Amino acid sequence: CGYPQSPPIPHPSSQSSQTRRRDLTRRNRSHWECSACTYLNSSDRFSCEICHQGRCVLTLKPVNLSLKHDKSISSTIVAEKSALQDETLCHGESELMETLRRIEESESRRLWHSIVQFCLNSHMKFVDDSFPPSDQSLYHQLQPSTTIINTLRLNTGQVQWLRPHQIQSDISSSQVRWAVFRTPLPSDILQGVLGNCWFLSALAVLAERSELVERVMITREICTQGVYQVRLCKDGQWKTVLVDDLLPCNMKGQLVYSQAKRNQLWIPIIEKAMAKLHGCYEALGSGRSIEGLSTLTGAPCESISLQSPKSGNGQQNNEQIDCDFIWAQLLSSRAAGFLMGASCGGGNMQVNETDYHNVGLRPRHAYSVLDVRDIDGFRLVRLRNPWGHFVWNGDWSDHSSLWTEKLREQLLPHGASEGVFWIAFTDLLKYFDSFDICKIRNDWNEIRLQGVLPPNAFDIDNIPVVLLTVTEPTEIELNLFQEGHRQSHLQQQHQQQQQQQDWKRESSVRNAPLDLCVVLFKHNEQHRSDDIASMLMGSLVAHSKRQIRCFVGCHAILEKGVYTVMCLAFNHWNTSE
Repeated sequence: CGYPQSPPIPHPSSQSSQTRRRDLTRRNRSHWECSACTYLNSSDRFSCEICHQGRCVLTLKPVNLSLKHDKSISSTIVAEKSALQDETLCHGESELMETLRRIEESESRRLWHSIVQFCLNSHMKFVDDSFPPSDQSLYHQLQPSTTIINTLRLNTGQVQWLRPHQIQSDISSSQVRWAVFRTPLPSDILQGVLGNCWFLSALAVLAERSELVERVMITREICTQGVYQVRLCKDGQWKTVLVDDLLPCNMKGQLVYSQAKRNQLWIPIIEKAMAKLHGCYEALGSGRSIEGLSTLTGAPCESISLQSPKSGNGQQNNEQIDCDFIWAQLLSSRAAGFLMGASCGGGNMQVNETDYHNVGLRPRHAYSVLDVRDIDGFRLVRLRNPWGHFVWNGDWSDHSSLWTEKLREQLLPHGASEGVFWIAFTDLLKYFDSFDICKIRNDWNEIRLQGVLPPNAFDIDNIPVVLLTVTEPTEIELNLFQEGHRQSHLQQQHQQQQQQQDWKRESSVRNAPLDLCVVLFKHNEQHRSDDIASMLMGSLVAHSKRQIRCFVGCHAILEKGVYTVMCLAFNHWNTSE
């Protein structure tokens, strides 16, 4: 292909490089180079005219087979910036998740060492001025005119910030020196006055595999200068959170929020990092264990509803859930080593709190799922209450008459003192509203892209897309996150007082949560050359549900071919011209 020559340059010494860049930009806009055969194709083509290689944003191909993993469930993703957005191509390649973690951890430790050295030279302990030991780190800072009663402030009482050696622990631990870890156990977790069981239940699931907790805590030994780093995944992006070891305590010197038995710091330090990430401790109140699992692991997560969905008028839908299919999902997730949590009496369920209390369950509460068994014709699930007490007392509880000697030996139903119990799947369907599954895999690669959903997206030109070329059959998980979704009920109430009731969604409500949806299409090979939309949106392959959630996702096994990933939201569209 030929290109028009540049016009004469009056001052070559200063302008020649700029002209070359302009010329290169023109070429990038009108043509693109095939990554396989280097042929320059016209910009209106989405596959190479010579070798038919796809023009792509992401290319999926198997990882190095020396990794000793099944190549069908491992993929390397090569990324380019979308030519539809800025008409230039920018290359980058993902790596194994564990490799990325180690690189980020190494970089974080350099910062940690510099802070520790500064504290040593200054003969002082670290105090994090970006999350100071004051009320602004405990509670939402609402406008003085608000009349909302801060329940957490009443429950917390007067607070003092103490370092570990100043904290009064229980009698059994009073002679035990503080440590970050002492072989983390789920039973170590004790919830305080903060209503963050969604986070603690997820943490309890991680504690079943201590190596997962250690990945979260970058600082794994006691730091006498009080400098700690925690790795968390917020809104789909990994963050290294720096905190000090000043912890909120009551006037007796006891921790008011979460703590660990045996004088371990990992629980209150991770909780403090979470609080800093979301603005304050109060921001951690209320949530679902799926959010905690996603934040702690960064892995794809999905929620399985145990209740029939409601129709548009709010009435219960007659559609029946497939109990056998749900049970099969739980068994396969357990066999795959996925992490799981369960939500009790939440969602759209009509809850009679007395009925729940009578059977030893806590409504609107998150439980950890420890095991799933189909044994001797019985479908049983083992749960843990992060409170460490208040456990199920119905069928298959510790002292149930249903236990045979054989089943007792196999399943060991003796965990009530630690909040652990077995429950029948049928009772789960009666009292619980959903299961949350975290698909943690050690042999997968990841890539995380940031973008913006435009307010005016009524045609294909305004909808950002990601193009994929799959060179071999590949399993893929797609997740779409939104920023700043976590808000407490207090914040929402206060914002509602300030918002204008305008259907055009004025600027005061533009930050409201979005109804996210991610859709995957396979390219239409028979499209007309002038019909780009028809080519991009060929056959529908997979899609997430459209939901107002902090993230949505879908799973697919893709054959060789070219695909389009489309990220959508609708309730932010500006209807004004």
